[in-house]
Amino acid sequence: MTPPNIVLILMDDLGYGDLSCYNPDSGISTPSIDRLAAEGIRFTQFYATSNICSPSRRALLTGRYQSRLGEWAEAYHGTPTCDAISGTDEPCFAQYLKRAGYATGSFGKWNIGEVNGVSTPDAQGFDTWIGSFHNHSYFGHRRDNGTDDFWENGELAPQYAGQYSDDVFIDKAIDFIRANRANPFFVYLPLCTPHAPFQDPADPVEGPEFAWWNEKSGGKKDCNLPREQQRPLLTRMVEHVDRRIGDLLAILTELGLDENTMVLFSSDNGGTPASINAPLRGHKQGMLDGGIRVPAIAKWPGVYPEGVVSHQVGILTDFSRTIVEAAGAAGHADPERPFDGIDLTPILSGACPEQKRELGWRRREWRPDPGGWNNVWAEAYIKGDWKYIREFKEAPPFARSVDGGYPDAGFLELLYNLSDDVHEDRNLAQDAPGKLAELRAAFEDWKTRTVDPDHHYRIPFPDQYSRSSGSDQEQR
Repeated sequence: MTPPNIVLILMDDLGYGDLSCYNPDSGISTPSIDRLAAEGIRFTQFYATSNICSPSRRALLTGRYQSRLGEWAEAYHGTPTCDAISGTDEPCFAQYLKRAGYATGSFGKWNIGEVNGVSTPDAQGFDTWIGSFHNHSYFGHRRDNGTDDFWENGELAPQYAGQYSDDVFIDKAIDFIRANRANPFFVYLPLCTPHAPFQDPADPVEGPEFAWWNEKSGGKKDCNLPREQQRPLLTRMVEHVDRRIGDLLAILTELGLDENTMVLFSSDNGGTPASINAPLRGHKQGMLDGGIRVPAIAKWPGVYPEGVVSHQVGILTDFSRTIVEAAGAAGHADPERPFDGIDLTPILSGACPEQKRELGWRRREWRPDPGGWNNVWAEAYIKGDWKYIREFKEAPPFARSVDGGYPDAGFLELLYNLSDDVHEDRNLAQDAPGKLAELRAAFEDWKTRTVDPDHHYRIPFPDQYSRSSGSDQEQR
């Protein structure tokens, strides 16, 4: 079998109910993505590995839980998180594809490290790349501190200023496909849409835009707008990118490549409050499913059936392994670093039955704010139909799963049966103590298998936080 071309599209903060193929009442028209779903498989129970951006991207590109590297939080420029993540410990799977003869290109938001020659895309297996390390300034291409952050093959690329960033990424991806039509290729397309600040693609703003990112900018249409004003902007952003994804898919057809191209689509975490995550509760930064369950679509003509809705539980690291297996590159992978995900192809093609899964999440983050450091700390675990959440008192209101205070222990435990409570309304922790104890113990075991002891403290604790809070298990 001829190795397929592979296109991996990753949206940024896309809500579970933002696409019309997931939610006809979303108010957002997404015909290109809807057609992709109609020609492939749409997942209903697919998860990101984190409720925030950077850790999910690390896991997706390595195929391994970010906890193996100690990346619990965002890779903010100049913070211990960013500086500690060198990228050398867990290589990106693009390296395996290169060894198997693939041309590889990354076009979009990188967000997993920016040490030249170490953690940048060129050092992680990509022949060519264009994008930003962290910024979400769609036209000005600047970080929140006003510095430029738009790069092409390791060099700053100011010539693209004033162009909508996702347009540049998709145009470059199309150029790459044209140039490599005779070879198997891998396109990684991590778009910025619809991450805040919400900006109409037809309304460029010059300079360091948006007061939410830079108070000195004078600002316009920033993230502090009421939701009823954010939503129309988010809608225009998603609809624009949907049209551009349609352009990319059309090129595959024009070049006669569509029948031998695997296309995978998902998001790095759940949507913000400006998104629609229905029927899920919660949003980005929280451990309820609204923060971690994401849209996902897989198309591979001749291998995957068309128009199927799959209830197979999946996670982003499954896409990593599925890609490497489909490319025939598994023999080039590092045997010392096995994938945490599964190859979905035997299940999606009908060769194997659906599997019950065991998935886990941990988030620890310290980021500067006007009052000092903000400690966010939460965990979640799914085994079969059951979900366990442990949330610590440090969690700020926007990331909490419940209203009100925390018990004297400093953390709360939540237990849900997702098979009949998708909205996570009924906390069964008190009603099912045996199941609670079972999942608590299973989660501790999961952590022993997925948290690398060599990297427990790769991200240093700020001085004002003691390692003694919580048990040794939590602090590993």
